[in-house]
Amino acid sequence: MSVQFAVKLAAFSSAAVVVLALVTSVLIVRDINDLYDEVMSDMGEFKDYSNGAWDGMLVFTMPQQREARHAHNFRRQAYAQAGGYHQAPAVHHAA
Repeated sequence: MSVQFAVKLAAFSSAAVVVLALVTSVLIVRDINDLYDEVMSDMGEFKDYSNGAWDGMLVFTMPQQREARHAHNFRRQAYAQAGGYHQAPAVHHAA
């Protein structure tokens, strides 16, 4: 085997490896993009399910929360009218 043939074989082999690496990297990028699209689609579907569940929970909890909030506001207003809230003392910082 001559040196010239060995050099040609090495050049051809390295060119084939480079082309194979480029094709492989293009396929990997395509697979990653397909995975991204699938995950985003699933996240949209999950968002729809979670929003539906949240809306369903709000239907049952809203009247209870409204009553609790109303009772809290009534107590807070009564406390404020009785003089329960005081203004915080002013803090002076030395310049």
